[in-house]
Amino acid sequence: NELRAALGDASLDEVIALGIHGVSAKTVRQLREVNPDFTVDDLVQCAIHGVDANFARALGDMGYSDLSSDDLVALTIHGVNLATIDKLREAGLTDLTTEDLVALTIHGVDSEFIANLGQLGFAGLSPHELTAMSIHDVSPEYVAELRAAGLGDLAADEWLALRIHGVDADFVRQMRELGLDELNADRLVALRAHDVDADFFSELAAMGLIDLPEKAPAEA
Repeated sequence: NELRAALGDASLDEVIALGIHGVSAKTVRQLREVNPDFTVDDLVQCAIHGVDANFARALGDMGYSDLSSDDLVALTIHGVNLATIDKLREAGLTDLTTEDLVALTIHGVDSEFIANLGQLGFAGLSPHELTAMSIHDVSPEYVAELRAAGLGDLAADEWLALRIHGVDADFVRQMRELGLDELNADRLVALRAHDVDADFFSELAAMGLIDLPEKAPAEA
């Protein structure tokens, strides 16, 4: 029949498997145009997960050639579409692998997220850095708040370390009020990681071990 003709040298069991999963002869031809090496198992997996042959062909036109069935399934089930790829390319991510596309999409890294970070001076971040910043909620708001508290320009890995260890704007302000002006990301992370906070300094001061700066009187 037509399906067997499209498959070539396929066994009856393979033809039955394709039929069970609704794989037509047309779909076989279209998907094998994308990757001639697709086996019956590949075709079945694509069918089970709703891989669209037109989508697969369009990916080839965008430079994603010889995609495996695993690639196509991952892109499909995680909602990566052609518009997603176009917008990420417009945002400057022009050389993304399928793994990059899936990771960015899963973790909500879109063109708006990238643009907002760009407005804060973050340029040329890698897909891995962008994904990590999204996973750990290093948002544009977080960066702006810490900069307002006195932190300057930091590298992406420094912002990640600060966020992972729970350094927020209030903590930075408290440390500055204690006279700790030479604070960098490493010192802030070390202070936070070891629970060295304002209360700790107050206890040391009460024991006479350190002197704390006097607070300015509140304005009437």
